[in-house]
Amino acid sequence: MYSSVSYATRGTEQIGDPSTLNLTDLDLQSLSSDSASRIRVVQFDTHALGFGQGRGIRATWNRNGPSSHQSLLFVLVRLGKVNLADSTGTLALGPEDIALVSPSSGAVSWVAEDSVELVCITLDPGTAAASQEIVPARKLPPRTAMFRATYALLASATQGAPDADAAEIALLHELTLNSAQALVQASLPNLADDDTAGRALEILETRFHSALFSIDDVARELQTSCRTLERAAALRGVRLSDELSLLRTRHALTLLTERPELSVTDVAASSGFGSAEVMRRAFQRHFQRSPAQIRDGLDTAPPEALP
Repeated sequence: MYSSVSYATRGTEQIGDPSTLNLTDLDLQSLSSDSASRIRVVQFDTHALGFGQGRGIRATWNRNGPSSHQSLLFVLVRLGKVNLADSTGTLALGPEDIALVSPSSGAVSWVAEDSVELVCITLDPGTAAASQEIVPARKLPPRTAMFRATYALLASATQGAPDADAAEIALLHELTLNSAQALVQASLPNLADDDTAGRALEILETRFHSALFSIDDVARELQTSCRTLERAAALRGVRLSDELSLLRTRHALTLLTERPELSVTDVAASSGFGSAEVMRRAFQRHFQRSPAQIRDGLDTAPPEALP
């Protein structure tokens, strides 16, 4: 799949139809500019490239397209300043900054008050190199050589994309896809400096005993969103809600076998379950046995039942 769309403004004159941009993964809406500007988008099957140049450009990436809400977005600013905002906050980007926005259904707004030149690239997360979730809306550390090489390739590919030559289109697809995957790989090591998932798991281990405690409390303590927490946990192959249930179930199992004087209701309350019935459902899910069956010795939980 390949298509290209161009749109420009010159004073009050419009060149091209801005609604055609909605048909690409960039899915730009509410596009406006204070002066002459031009936008060009090249759409491939796995990714889309965009080039923008002008003054006072404002737009919204709606992500209403069939795949755009699942796409990674990289923005590379060569000239000027751009404010990029999504549901997690606002990033102020300057010359040679690279920003990353992760998959979401929320809109992303762009505001460039002064003259600006930038390129952007989306990437289908189904692509192998993009299959790992990345923390939303962040800047990549400065890497001048990487920026200049990547920008030069993406800008040239977008502005000079061929209209008919199948061989050249295939080559551009491969080159630009490799660039997008390199950006993904460059952003992964930064997660070691922001171990959101690790800190969230530590909080779970110290506060799971309270039935009123939830993942929302973890998000508030870390001053982030539940969505961000779950994405960070996905990097470790875990779900925080499952980890919370496992902590409570492990603790309840210990109390059931070592504290016979406690009632099932007391065990549930001491383990962070809202009621004995909630604990019973957790035991059925993990052991296929009830707490009463385990305590009475009718069955015992196999050692490997809990990870």
